[in-house]
Amino acid sequence: MNCGFVSWVDEEEWPDTMKNSLDRLWHMYFEANRLRIEDRIDNAKLVQQLSDEKTKIEKKHHTLLDDVCKFMEQTEKKVVKENYKIIQSSEEDVGLVVKERHELKVELEALKKEVTMLKHVQKSQADIMKVKQGKWDEEKVALKAEKNKLEHVLYDLFNFTDGLKKKVKKIKELCDE
Repeated sequence: MNCGFVSWVDEEEWPDTMKNSLDRLWHMYFEANRLRIEDRIDNAKLVQQLSDEKTKIEKKHHTLLDDVCKFMEQTEKKVVKENYKIIQSSEEDVGLVVKERHELKVELEALKKEVTMLKHVQKSQADIMKVKQGKWDEEKVALKAEKNKLEHVLYDLFNFTDGLKKKVKKIKELCDE
């Protein structure tokens, strides 16, 4: 007795719908992996750019600090020389030296403000990096959960196909009898 269903049932061959479903699932899995890798590459590029910016700012900061130190030393030497000249010269020049000294103090304060601004910029960049790292960690956890979900779906599909195979074998046995 032949029921007509025996022709497509084969232990080595799966039905076309099952093959298509599995192909689609694998395609979705590989696409998700590809997108995840692209995101990681983009994030790595962003981190590289931010770290390059940070090193540039740090170099600029250090050069500014060196310049400020040199400036301070030069102005100190200059002020000492000027003070020595003032002591030796008349008291009329004292007013000019005080004015110049005041101008130097104003310029020094401006440089100090710029240094503090650079420190704030560096701190804000560090805060941004911490926030980005937190987001990346959250995304990593979400992707792991999605992977587990897909694994469960595949497991359920395989169990379902095993059940179908058993039913088809039973039908085949009934038809052969």
